[in-house]
Amino acid sequence: MISFFKRNGKTRRGTRRRGALMILMAVLAAMLLTANPGAAAAGTQGQENVNKPVVIMLDAGHGGSDPGAVRTVGGVEYAERAFNDALMAACYERLTQYDNVIVYRTRVANNHISTYARATYAHNVGADLFLSFHINSSDYKPDKTRGASTIIPCGNYRKELMTRTAQLTDKILKRLETVGLKNNGYTIRKLEDAAYLNYPDGSAGDYYEVIRMGVNYNIPSLILETAFITNDGDLAMLNDKTKIAEIGAQVADAIADMFSLRITGNTLPQPVQTAQTSGVSLGSVPKTLKLGDVYPLTASGGSGEGEYVFTASNKHIARVEGNNLIIIGGGAFRVTVTRYEGETTTPRSAGNTNVTAQGVTSGITGELAKLEYDSGTGTYRARVNVKLDKQVELAPPQGTVKAAVKGGETVTGNFSEAGECVLEMAFSGPGTYECTLSYTSGQYDGYTVPNPAGITLEVDPEKAATPTPAPTEAPTPTPETTEVPEATETPAPTEAPTAVPVRTEKNESNREAEVSFGMLEILMCLLVVAVIVTVVLVIKLASRKKRR
Repeated sequence: MISFFKRNGKTRRGTRRRGALMILMAVLAAMLLTANPGAAAAGTQGQENVNKPVVIMLDAGHGGSDPGAVRTVGGVEYAERAFNDALMAACYERLTQYDNVIVYRTRVANNHISTYARATYAHNVGADLFLSFHINSSDYKPDKTRGASTIIPCGNYRKELMTRTAQLTDKILKRLETVGLKNNGYTIRKLEDAAYLNYPDGSAGDYYEVIRMGVNYNIPSLILETAFITNDGDLAMLNDKTKIAEIGAQVADAIADMFSLRITGNTLPQPVQTAQTSGVSLGSVPKTLKLGDVYPLTASGGSGEGEYVFTASNKHIARVEGNNLIIIGGGAFRVTVTRYEGETTTPRSAGNTNVTAQGVTSGITGELAKLEYDSGTGTYRARVNVKLDKQVELAPPQGTVKAAVKGGETVTGNFSEAGECVLEMAFSGPGTYECTLSYTSGQYDGYTVPNPAGITLEVDPEKAATPTPAPTEAPTPTPETTEVPEATETPAPTEAPTAVPVRTEKNESNREAEVSFGMLEILMCLLVVAVIVTVVLVIKLASRKKRR
């Protein structure tokens, strides 16, 4: 009994010492945070970033008058559009059970939405992922061509988006294998012959607009070709509501795995999305317009007060400024209108009206604008301004000009956005030079110049200006060396007066910040020393009591 109380007493004393030490450490931590409030703020900021909801945009391909792939079996017609809707709904139902995720859908009704509007809608809500459900089809060995695959960014621009979507593809397709769908991996498709759709770095863009625009918006975007409507086995799965629910859930679980989402019952309230109650209509647009035409666009329909956004599919043929369609090239393009109603109302689109822009046939001319003589090289430099006879101010030529001097050099150039083309040419000596000008139309150019034109260039020494030489820095003079007599001591060098820096508000604030930071370091060091000394004294005091 006695020994028990002794041990128990020791235990209580040890507990008191540990408690005192923990209190001191807590006080120290509090003082440090008080002295450096930025650390606490940084921790809070990090917590906010961790808790930021993941935003997913789910898309059901096609819709409205566009049924997608269609197959009729035994008198029953199956449309891709309906399967896409069911898959998106099943994925949405499962994904919204996870914590910390907000899920949007591009459409909540059977209506038409352009691919442009779908991608832009994802951008408008700040989506971290865009996934579009589709159904595949093939006439090649339909009994064997089956399974699921994805189409992902090609990686020409923002390669990390390709890597991210490839990782998600692997997660999705491995899960769909457990449902019975064959894993066909991912594919990419680029636009090799459409320079007007290149990425900002000049690389070829992705073929599918929802992916290409997703890359431009820096959103991981992919198309899931869930199954083949042309395969009997796949079609049977798509026509089974239980299988559809399972497929959608597996896709949702793969997305959750990608973003490390969990299910704990703390779900976020999802936006109640509504569809615009009326369709959007594009006003009448002529089937044919001419180079330089400015045509006002109109639209109607759609619910609410959202704005109409008009787009032209080929920016090298037509551009849209406000509600005006401006023809700047030649060829065929499409006009579309989309009405946006905020984040909770899905957009509506209409149009896809095909328009043919007609170009003009023109001649080409050129004139000598400036002549200079370079005495250093003994050559003449000429500047030649080139124009097309029927050049339209709003629509600069998009082709290439070539000037060939008989017996001399050949130079090429292009028109600027201002519609100007200047060629720089060199001549070895004075004289009369015959030059041939020709024009090669661009891919979507509105100008055709069928015949070259000859011009005569007079290189006259009396009319040639001498280029003003570039200014050169004057050489720094070398100071003269003065001999010092041997008998005379060399006086100690006198230090040059130190320049006083200009006192600015920025310098003062920096200096105050430096002083404050130095004082803060000193205070923190003193606090640490004081706590260490206190701990040592407490331990010594406890030891003396123990010896007594």
